[in-house]
Amino acid sequence: MNYDRTAKQQQNYVNQYRRRMIQQDLITPAGNGQVRFKLPLFKEYLDDTQDINSVRYDPLL
Repeated sequence: MNYDRTAKQQQNYVNQYRRRMIQQDLITPAGNGQVRFKLPLFKEYLDDTQDINSVRYDPLL
C-alpha cells in the first residue's frame, strides 16, 4: 500500500470540504490547519454528532 498517496488523497478530500464550508460562510480560516466556526453552537453540534452517548450521534458523519 502506498501510504504517501493515501495521505495525499485524504488531505485533498479534507481541503475540498474545508473550501466548501468557507464558501458557504460556515467557517473562517484561523491559521495553519485551524478554522473558526461562524454559526453559533455549530462546534457543539458537530461534537454531539460524534459522541456515541448523544441523541444526535450519527456514525455516518
